[in-house]
Formats: sequence, structure tokens, C-alpha cells
Amino acid sequence: MIPEAMAEGKFAIHPSSGSISVAGLIDREVQSEYLLTVYVHDGAFRALYDTTTVLIRVLDLNDNAARLTCPDLHVPENEELGVIATLTAVDPDTGRNGEVTYSITAGNPDSMFSIDLHSGKLKSRPLDRERRSHYQLLITAQDQGLPVQRTSCNVTVTVGDENGKASKD
Repeated sequence: MIPEAMAEGKFAIHPSSGSISVAGLIDREVQSEYLLTVYVHDGAFRALYDTTTVLIRVLDLNDNAARLTCPDLHVPENEELGVIATLTAVDPDTGRNGEVTYSITAGNPDSMFSIDLHSGKLKSRPLDRERRSHYQLLITAQDQGLPVQRTSCNVTVTVGDENGKASKD
């Protein structure tokens, strides 16, 4: 028997086989392990009792998409190729379910921007404000689990004016 208060009634034990099963909702991101004390008796008139402790580790399902934060950026025009931001996504799942990769999925005309697949470092080629003063990039973070979980957000890049000319936008 498992006392009702132990593990909040999330597990049950079969009275004759001793097989432990899930009896309530469990979520690894809420609690990854349960330590149960199981009481057993032999059923005789003068029953003999014993206890054992069972550690239950909850396996991860890919049930969370990454949380991605996308800032608005101001980049000076004509800067050499370099990192203009590092985007960060957090996925509470574990293993491949929590491994995040990054991509630019829209708003990248002429491939002026690139993002490192694993680090989220966003790079820019030299930008010309007179050609274009704003970019709206759609950034996607996706995990490696099954089913794949994705999340996207917009990064607005404003190109700063280096030489004081009015832009054409």
C-alpha cells in the first residue's frame, strides 16, 4: 500500500502483484522524481509487515516549446560583418527535447543577416540606410524532440544614419 498523502495520490499499487502505476497527472517540469514508501503485509491472521522505498524518475516528453526573446536592435550603417545580438531561447524539456536551434525564417532580403544555428548569434553584413532603414526579421527557435516544438518572434533592426543623408524609406 502507498499512503494516500505520499506523492499526492499520483501513484497506485496493485494489492496482489505490487505493480506501481500512475494514478494522477505528472509533469517532469513540475517534479522530476518521487520517493515513495511502500508498505506490505502478508495477509495472515497475525500479519507480518515490511516497508521499502521506491524512487520513481519521471521521463521527459517534448511538451514545451522554447521561450524566445527578441529585442529591437539599432545598428550603425556600413559596419563590418559582425555579431549584432545574441538571441536566447529557453526550453524546460531535457535532452534532445530541450536542444534549441535558431533560424531566420522571413524578412531577410538579399541575405543581409545570418544566425548561428546553435548559439543564436545574429550577424549582419554592412547595411546601407539609404537603401533600407528598417528590417523585420522573423526568428524561429525549434527543439530537436518529437514532435518538434517551434516558437517565433520578430526582431526589428533599425539602421542608424552614419552620414546624415535622408533615407528613401
